[in-house]
Amino acid sequence: MDVDDTALRRLNLNLIYSLDAILHARSLTDAGRQIHLGQPAMSGALRRLREQFDDPLVTFTGGEPRLSALALVLRPKVRQLMQGIDETFRLSLHFDPRTARRTFRIATGEALEIMLMGRVVGTMLGKAPFVDIEIVPLDHGAPASAFSQGVDLIILPQRLAVPGLPERPLMAEHLSCMVCDRHPSVGQALSIDEYLALPHAVVGDASWPAAHFSRSVRELLARRRISLRTSRYAALPQLLTGTELVATGSTWLFQHQASMGALRVFKAPFHVERDVIVAQRPAGAGDDPAIEWLLGQLEQATATFPGGRDWHRPR
Repeated sequence: MDVDDTALRRLNLNLIYSLDAILHARSLTDAGRQIHLGQPAMSGALRRLREQFDDPLVTFTGGEPRLSALALVLRPKVRQLMQGIDETFRLSLHFDPRTARRTFRIATGEALEIMLMGRVVGTMLGKAPFVDIEIVPLDHGAPASAFSQGVDLIILPQRLAVPGLPERPLMAEHLSCMVCDRHPSVGQALSIDEYLALPHAVVGDASWPAAHFSRSVRELLARRRISLRTSRYAALPQLLTGTELVATGSTWLFQHQASMGALRVFKAPFHVERDVIVAQRPAGAGDDPAIEWLLGQLEQATATFPGGRDWHRPR
């Protein structure tokens, strides 16, 4: 692609930072605060951007920004450009965790955050004392959107992975049940009839959606008596303690939670195929040695899960 040098010379590239802030802020003052510019400077930047694009871009009325049609198209493109600029200036051929100053942004679901990241964060910070870690929620319906927010890595079930991006398998997930350790009617295992007779606790954003199950399992789960719904996996240990409730979900998460409280985990009374958990980086990230180090730490953590790395790699 040929580059129009004249157009580039006309455009003050510093305005890209102003444009990104303006397109994502609720007011011009908020935009200036994001990039440490005062109101007069931001007003001047908006005026020059309007001249550059021959478009109003955004108006702030009644405390709400109203983006033009062009601004709505520009918004994801500019954020992607900002991400590319950030990656360019952070790029290095070497990564020394003992001295590197870097922030890793990881997007994943709550269950994986509790179970996987809980095991690896302490080790990582011990090896890399100047590294910061930020874990943000992952929208499983649109996982690629995390990369437009500057995320370095997404961790999710392989069945939900972003098409076209390389996958790094981390672990294999299995399904189990968890009950209070003092449950009056549950021994070391459950039959299907016993499973259906019990009251159930479910998590609203469960990472084992019905579409992943066979028809027979979906029909079985639909017959459960749901006595409790919660929005957080983290709440399950407290909610199950002292009750007859049974929860169904990730073996590794439940084992992690049971290790810290009076809970018991056992195999589900029906078969579900394993779920491979993968990590993905944004397109164009290449072989960034910092990201490779991060992936290595995750792989070391999952290697400690008994059977956790038992998967079939995709052909």
